[in-house]
Parts: sequence; C-alpha cells; structure tokens
Amino acid sequence: MKDVVIIGGGICGCSLARELSKYQLDVLVLEKENDVSFGATKANSGISHGGYDPIPGTLMAKYNILGNRMMEGLCEELSVPFIKTGCLVVAFSEDEKQTLKDIYDRGIKNGIPKECQAIFNQDALREKEPHISDNALAAYYCSETGVVSPYELCVALMENAVVNGANISTSTKVIDIKKIDDVFSIKTNSDEYNNIETKFIVNAAGLYAADIHNMLEPSPYSIKVRRGEYYLLDKKYGPLANTVIFQCPSDKGKGVLVSPTAHGNLIVGPNAYFIDDADDTDTTPKGLEEVRIFANKTIPNIPYNANLRNYSGNRAEPSTEDFIVGEVDSVKGFFEMAGIKSPGLTSAIAIAIDMVSMLEEAGLSLKQKANFNPFRTFVHLDYLPFEDRSRLINANPLYGRIVCRCENVSEGEIIDAMRRPNGGKTIEGIKKRTRVCAGSCQGGFCTPRIVEIMARELNIEVDKIFQDKNGSFIVSENAFDLSKVEGND
Repeated sequence: MKDVVIIGGGICGCSLARELSKYQLDVLVLEKENDVSFGATKANSGISHGGYDPIPGTLMAKYNILGNRMMEGLCEELSVPFIKTGCLVVAFSEDEKQTLKDIYDRGIKNGIPKECQAIFNQDALREKEPHISDNALAAYYCSETGVVSPYELCVALMENAVVNGANISTSTKVIDIKKIDDVFSIKTNSDEYNNIETKFIVNAAGLYAADIHNMLEPSPYSIKVRRGEYYLLDKKYGPLANTVIFQCPSDKGKGVLVSPTAHGNLIVGPNAYFIDDADDTDTTPKGLEEVRIFANKTIPNIPYNANLRNYSGNRAEPSTEDFIVGEVDSVKGFFEMAGIKSPGLTSAIAIAIDMVSMLEEAGLSLKQKANFNPFRTFVHLDYLPFEDRSRLINANPLYGRIVCRCENVSEGEIIDAMRRPNGGKTIEGIKKRTRVCAGSCQGGFCTPRIVEIMARELNIEVDKIFQDKNGSFIVSENAFDLSKVEGND
C-alpha cells in the first residue's frame, strides 16, 4: 500500500514527488519510459515565463506568476542552470503596437510589478537587441523572464526526491486502474510493481492524461497533440539574442521565438500545428522552413548553417483551454495535473505545492521530515574555478580525463551521472545529466568512448546499450561479426 502514486515522470510528476518527499510518506512515481523527462518536458523552449501572457483569472495565470517567482531559487538549490534574461515581445505594425499595451495591462492584472515592465521604442529596442530587424517598431519588455534547462531541472527534481525517500519505477506503463471501496489497484507491465494499491493517485501523464482518466471513467476532457519544431545553433551565435525575443502572439500561441539558452546556444522556434500521434517527434522540411521564415522577421540572416540539430516537441492542448488541477469530483482520491501546456514548465512547482495541500484536505496525513535535504550538488567540470578543478582532479584523476571535448565533460562526470540516484542508463540519459553529445560534433567524437564506459560501469555488453528509448540500440548485435554484414563476401 503506497501513500501516493504519481503517474508520469515529467516536470509535473517530478515536482510533486519532491514536494511530497518533504513528508513521512511512501511515494511512488510510475514512468513508462526508461528515464524521466521524455515527453513535453524534454523538448520545449526552456523559458521561465514572466506571466504576462495567460488570461487573467485562469489557473495558467495564477501558477505562472507563482512558479516564476520560485524558479531561480529552486534552480540554485538543485544546481540547475538558470539565467534571468528578460524578454521582448516585438511589434512590426501600428496595430501590433496597440497589442503591446494590451500585454502590459494584462501583466499588471496578473501581478507583474510595474517596475518590471516597459514599452520600448525603436531606439531602446535596438540598444537592448542590436541584431533586431530594422522593421521592428517597438517592443514590450518584461524583466521577469528567464531561461532554464528543462530536462536538467526535471532530472534534478526527481533525483532530490529519491534522496529524500521517494521512489520511481521507470519502464513501467500503467495498463489498468480499478477502485474498490476507497482503494485503487494499479496494474502495470512491471514485474516488481505489477499490482500497486493506494488511496491517492495523481495523474501527471502529460499527453496521455485523458487515457489514464479513461481507465476509471470517461474523461470529461480531451487532449490534442500540438507539435513545435526547433533549430538549435552553435554557442558562438548565442549572442545574436540577449533576451528571449517573441513576436506578437497569434491564435497559434506565443509564436516563433529567438532566444539564448541556459547553456549559451541560440534556439529558434517553434511553429505549431496539430498531429495525431503523441509519440511522433519527427521534424519536417516544410515545418522547419516555416520556422526560418518567421524567425528571420525578428533577426534577419540567422546562420542556419551553424545549426547543431533540429528537434520537435509535442505539447498537450486540453479541450478546457486551461490547466486541469485538483481532485476529480466523481472519483475521490484521484487527482490530476493535466493539460499542462505552456507555461507548464514555469508553473509546475507551484502546482505541486498546491497539490500537496489538496491531498491533505482529502485526507492524506502529512508529517514533515526533520531531515529533508533541499539541496542537490552535481559536478560540472566546465563551471568550476581553476583551483577547484585542480583539487577535484588530484582527488580523482578520472575528472581529468576529458571524454566530450565540445562540452568539456570528463569520465568522472559520466560515471557520476550513472551512479547517482535515478542515474542515467542510456546515452540520452547521460546527455541530460552532463551535456555529453550536446556540442558541435553532436557525439561524433565521444559516443564510442561513452559506450565503452557505460558497458564497463553497468556490466553489460555494448550491443545492449540504448540511445534513448528501450530498443534504440546504439550498436548492432552484428557489428563485430563481419560475416553477418549484408554485402560482405
């Protein structure tokens, strides 16, 4: 019997797991993939939004403002990169200049202080962003916006939760849920957690939240899948944007942005269109061309030949047009954090805090731990002062053995990433935690060495190592038997 079972290891599920780990509870997170941060959390813009965009009075507006105020302190506690860049919403016509005033007023209604907002004329805009288009007439400015590494934040939240007593079972897909009296019985595909009982479930399944709801009763809402495609450019072009630069919003959302990332790259995107398959994260020539056309309106002549990679992320668009947060009236003990689209990354920690209060009101007994540790430390060699780096290498020479030259990641960091609570067990898992394969060569140089280290540390054969999802083998089982290679005589 678990006290609380959380379904989903994205930013919402991991935020809640950490909040609940502050109390004397038996908490279990179920994640169908082999690691956390596999869905919308992994592939988004990485923006901590200031709070001017949501409609006043909505849950999106409430949690956006609260979460953004917590973000910098949270990232500091968890050793996650965060930069308070500020943001601009740029107007290219007289009509759009009026939109800027509406955005300013909405920011005030949502709770952004006046001193944190401004309307820039052309001169002020160009002083802030020298590379902005000559066609830009004015801009709304909000100093409260920042950039964060979304997947690192998710990893850190879950890691800290595990350190403080929470549990997670990955590669564990929920197959069915039944409720008898006041106890839920959860069936999964896992041998270890095949039949779980609990009085409280929190549905944080992202794109699949309605499917989980349907296991208990027909869902009153639906989730549509909206895809957004991106370019990620080399770090030397990060300075093309000093802030997060948006165009005036449309019915498709906040539109294509141009922004520095928390690690100093330049990100461009996303577009927005609906698709049918939540697991389809392909990019398309047509979609990427659309991103380029819109982004060049903001900053002309972006050097796309310096593009490191393209990717897409799928977002949950709820039929309610607002976050779905709280207990389901008709199924007591069943709670939802669903339909958490943008600004979901910003809002998640604030939603989690509210969710703990809701669970308590529903009967969950909360006793605070005296020894809760809010801090998480992680060694990133490249961020250390020279003296600290030297001491670390002298204590453990593996930190002086550089594996990923692009991002300056050592063998010691890779081993640490695997050995930590809920550590990485795939190439992508190591990348989320250390940034190996994230530089200019995109793993072309370091991947063979990483595979070798993983095989040694995990005590498995190299042809059993995955790139990301289960079954995405990085090396063919026939790679070392040339007689089995097609066309080899």
